[in-house]
Amino acid sequence: MPQTPQICTPAESRGAQTQALQSWLAATYPATFNPDAPLPLKIGVHVDLLARHPDLDPATLRRALKRYCERRAYQLALAREGAVRLDLDGQPAGAVAEDQRRFAKSKLTTWKAKKSAKSAARARPDPVPAPTPAPTPPPPRALAGRPILRLKPKAGAVVTATITRSAKP
Repeated sequence: MPQTPQICTPAESRGAQTQALQSWLAATYPATFNPDAPLPLKIGVHVDLLARHPDLDPATLRRALKRYCERRAYQLALAREGAVRLDLDGQPAGAVAEDQRRFAKSKLTTWKAKKSAKSAARARPDPVPAPTPAPTPPPPRALAGRPILRLKPKAGAVVTATITRSAKP
């Protein structure tokens, strides 16, 4: 029985922990966990893994198995006619049930429809942006020696006042 190494530390992210456990599963059980050509796993394979390796974190194992089984290649393997499930040693552990095969096919069909809808959305031209409004005219400049003071109430018209200076006596 292979010894379970310290796969991850608590400081690592959940994604890194899951990735490390998937790599360890592929290295430890190459006949069962083949990332390039996945085959259907025995129902309850997580129980067998936890029995053989009690120091595995069940939550991380659940995430790793979910990520492995949610892949398109795994769903294709499930959807094949006459597909057989494998245990940890790579031995047959039962056939894929008809309802499970149909469910995998419906998942694949849904993914294909979403992918084609997304590609159709990308093929549409981008909407033409609205024309930019004409710039507002600059405010009037003060004449030399004649500053302009503008008072604008919260709601209403702009009031302009001109201040003139009287000559000193």
